[in-house]
Amino acid sequence: MLDGDQIIGSFILFLENPSDGATWVGNIFINRDDQDLGAGTAAMEFIHETYPAEICRLETPGWAIRNHHFYEKSGYRKVKES
Repeated sequence: MLDGDQIIGSFILFLENPSDGATWVGNIFINRDDQDLGAGTAAMEFIHETYPAEICRLETPGWAIRNHHFYEKSGYRKVKES
């Protein structure tokens, strides 16, 4: 992910899981100094527009409360916690 010519983050996707056709968001990372400025939201919008999928999944640690809020704001819902 870029802001001008500066790299500010990245993401990893696993496309078309053979078992159920799902896309998995494997990782999304935004530099600490660039967080809370809309970059994560822009990245999720890019992912959903560029790689549309009927099912899109992700996993995040239970302790990562900020992640939970961000993903819920992006339209995901918690279906399991372990």
